[in-house]
Amino acid sequence: MTDQLCDGVRYSGAGFDLLGAEPGVFSPCEQGIEPYMVCTSNGCGWLAGYEIQKGLLYLQNLLVGQRPRFSGASSDPELDALLGVGDGTPAPLPALNGVTARPFAEGYLRYEGIGMRLDYSGRLTLGHAGPDETCQPVFELEFSAGVLQAARSLPAP
Repeated sequence: MTDQLCDGVRYSGAGFDLLGAEPGVFSPCEQGIEPYMVCTSNGCGWLAGYEIQKGLLYLQNLLVGQRPRFSGASSDPELDALLGVGDGTPAPLPALNGVTARPFAEGYLRYEGIGMRLDYSGRLTLGHAGPDETCQPVFELEFSAGVLQAARSLPAP
């Protein structure tokens, strides 16, 4: 099985992997973005970069796999739309907080410097993901309406 890439979180001047979120922090689908799995290490088709600044949670970066649209349209426009057939260019993605997605790597688009404050309530577990699905949790953070309410260090395993 391919190791999965983790979302990232910048907290207290350091970078961490997002090892857990209860509930999920962000969904591109809620923003009109339909991610596509480009590679097996990114099964959900997207990766997010979050940052905690002055106790507030922000979405800073987003990498999105985009489904290719194949050229070779038929004579039936409804069928073409259903199959995603067109001129070969993918449909444009919506802007996030005024930031547009730009080509990044084959099959991916990247939003950079989004600065979108998130209204998240729940718990995040930050740490470091290692090979073979080993994880070392470091912090557990509690949020209410996007505001950090509590942070605790987790003991080393």
